[in-house]
Amino acid sequence: MMFGSKSVVLTAVLAALFVANSSHAAPVHLNIFDFDGTLVENRQVREGTFNPKVVLYRIEQRLNLIQTEAQGPKSITITYQDLHKISEHLGAGEGQPGAVKREVELSDGSRIRPGEYYLRLPDSYQFFREAPQGSKRNYLLETMIEAEAKGPEGQWKGPLWQLFSALTDTKEGAERIAIITARGHSRAEWTEFLDYMVKKKHIKFRPSLDRIYNVTRPEFDRYSGAGGAHGGDLVDIAARKANLVREIVYSLGRVDPGPGQLHSVLFTDDEARNFDRVAEVFRDVAFAARTPVRMILANAGLESQVRESDHYRFTSIEPSGSFKSLTNIENLFAARGVSVPTETINKMNAGPRKAQRTCDGLFTGVL
Repeated sequence: MMFGSKSVVLTAVLAALFVANSSHAAPVHLNIFDFDGTLVENRQVREGTFNPKVVLYRIEQRLNLIQTEAQGPKSITITYQDLHKISEHLGAGEGQPGAVKREVELSDGSRIRPGEYYLRLPDSYQFFREAPQGSKRNYLLETMIEAEAKGPEGQWKGPLWQLFSALTDTKEGAERIAIITARGHSRAEWTEFLDYMVKKKHIKFRPSLDRIYNVTRPEFDRYSGAGGAHGGDLVDIAARKANLVREIVYSLGRVDPGPGQLHSVLFTDDEARNFDRVAEVFRDVAFAARTPVRMILANAGLESQVRESDHYRFTSIEPSGSFKSLTNIENLFAARGVSVPTETINKMNAGPRKAQRTCDGLFTGVL
């Protein structure tokens, strides 16, 4: 339902979570993961090996007659990590060159002038999308296989992979997983990818395909708010994610969790703008409706990205709208019985240690 349909009906998709096999009310605990930078490590600074390809396009329209014509190929394919390195030097579009005389060396040893190129949406991110029909390719799976080869010790695993993997140890845990990603793969491609991950024993049970939300696909255009109720840009990923999460939380809020119980939604992302936009949604929902949902935010970004955000790395938002900083990161995982390597905890434990042992068990029964 999340792939290729013209409308997204969340109530039906989430119904399997809502005490389908129970005659009494019970709380639902949903874990929403971003993909790139959260489940898989694409950052060079963390020695990540999940490194998708990106296509740059040559600027054909000159700014003026004095400007020399670009001499490089009409398009070049680079890695995501190369893009991160040169992004500030790229042109902004046709007739808007960047630092034209600057040359940079890419990871493959080739040299380009990034100012002569720009990112053309959505074509530049074609390897994050569904492969052309009939090509028999799966860009998502191809990137994963390359990442394994370059990182045989699991360097492709993102900051929250361990939690995600542990949730898939049981069918119930796998059912509590959702992925909201800016990617645009097909249902068949995700099926092939997840089946491969099960085969390689990276996960035990496959999460539901009905809860993989590729927000750049056309069926999610209504979540961009372009010309609609929410307002925003058609390619505003933060708006699409936030509006989708809003609908999920409201759907949960219509279900009785039982006397004295709360549902919970854990949202994870590594981009400050996505993180803060969803935090605003959580706060607005809490103040407007007092829904019986505890909302939890986990920022998978670098320490610098956490500083860019308006919130702590781990934040809980109560139904009353109050924000709490969660300090004992081990409890985040221990509540699910997950054993996480110290190095993984350290990645997520950036910033000053504030009362590190004062977590009051907030995560018990939540994840």
